[in-house]
Amino acid sequence: MNTLLKIILLFAIGQIDLTAQCKPIMMDGSGAEYTEQVCYVEETDFGFSIYIRRHYFLSNLEDPRNGIYIQERDTCLQLKKESLFLRTIDINNRLFQPKDRIFIFKSKWPGYLWILSGGSAVKLNSTTKEYSIFDVQTPWQSVDQNFIELDNGNFAVQGLYTGLYILDSNFQNIAIYRSFLIPFNKIENQSLYYRFEPIQLPLFTIDSSILYSDFNGTIHWEYKYPTQKMPFFYHGDFSDFNHFLVGAADPDGNEVAHNPVIYKFDKSGQLISNIFLESNRFKAAQAEHCIYAHNHLYILGTQTISRTPKEIYQSFVAKLDTNLNLIWKKDLELDCGPIYCNFRRPLPTKDGGILINIATNIQGGDSCQPVLIKLNGDGRIATFSENIENNELSIFPNPVKDFIYLSSEMASEIKSIRLLDLNGIEFEIKLIGSGLDMSNIMAGIYVIRVELNNGKALYKKIIKI
Repeated sequence: MNTLLKIILLFAIGQIDLTAQCKPIMMDGSGAEYTEQVCYVEETDFGFSIYIRRHYFLSNLEDPRNGIYIQERDTCLQLKKESLFLRTIDINNRLFQPKDRIFIFKSKWPGYLWILSGGSAVKLNSTTKEYSIFDVQTPWQSVDQNFIELDNGNFAVQGLYTGLYILDSNFQNIAIYRSFLIPFNKIENQSLYYRFEPIQLPLFTIDSSILYSDFNGTIHWEYKYPTQKMPFFYHGDFSDFNHFLVGAADPDGNEVAHNPVIYKFDKSGQLISNIFLESNRFKAAQAEHCIYAHNHLYILGTQTISRTPKEIYQSFVAKLDTNLNLIWKKDLELDCGPIYCNFRRPLPTKDGGILINIATNIQGGDSCQPVLIKLNGDGRIATFSENIENNELSIFPNPVKDFIYLSSEMASEIKSIRLLDLNGIEFEIKLIGSGLDMSNIMAGIYVIRVELNNGKALYKKIIKI
């Protein structure tokens, strides 16, 4: 009887822990000892790798703890492992000053990373830590930027409010174009991108047209629009068949209220449709970012939710189908209230969701600073328990005392197998035939994660007694 009660209690605790585990991850900000910045996020076969720049005590560049760390997090962003990847003092010339933001991008050369900061670019061998330093004619921006290594050895760089720079292999300017305010997600065919006309005007000046162009200035298509009630475009993305441009517009002509606006073009630049998203009762919102993923269009933006006694802004994420029909809208709000944040490029996840990488929360200056939020395809913040329930293995017996078994058909298709507790700690376990030896594992609740040869990941929550 006591054993049965223990099993029931463990199962109940496990259900609570699994549900509570998946929350927005607070990482960006300042602490008593150090400041942190998320530099780069990528999805792996087992979750996420997150590169974080950490600086201890702002006045001390020599602290050996200063540098770039790698965090391994599971599919629900729970921390599994953290290690120091690169120390600041191991890079000559002290490139990474305390207040500099660092950006990391994967190189086209396998095994290499680009680390960008200030007026320098570092090409780093991620295994040997050997590096080369390049001086950059155009300094990187402090808020956000995009960096694409082109096929011809040149680079395309775009920062917030700075336009698009084409750099040669030595990082010297070749050309400068006016582009979107927010850095783009990608460049089609490594050569085609959006830019505004006329070129010589400042970024906030009224435009006359949008061009889809290559880096030599050859125009592939052009869209001219009237200046009356003209949309102000922030960002764009494309699918195999369409282009999507997003921004803000003033449909009522009062020069105060804005609505998120979405323009849809075919691949030749012909306008197919455009819509306004009435995201709240004030109709005061703008679409700042978009990404085409999982055959849908995701829109990220901000909205005004209160004007008295002061204006309060809130960020939102919306999902639309390719016909621009709104499927759902998620307002970002945590225990500390509405979140108004500077979005960085979102990342579509392998399970059909989306990972939002937020540079910083600037609403109110409190401690609520979400950096990473994972949303399911239905707009809900994902939970670890949902990941398990949606992709369960067939395992028996469960609860288990010594050995647990999979079907022989399943065992023959397994590429890798892992055993994790509710804190994300991994335990060594081996598959022998179709059985797993659990005799040396302590009693508790665990998750078995199996990756099949076809790349699909399956989960099973088990109870060890």
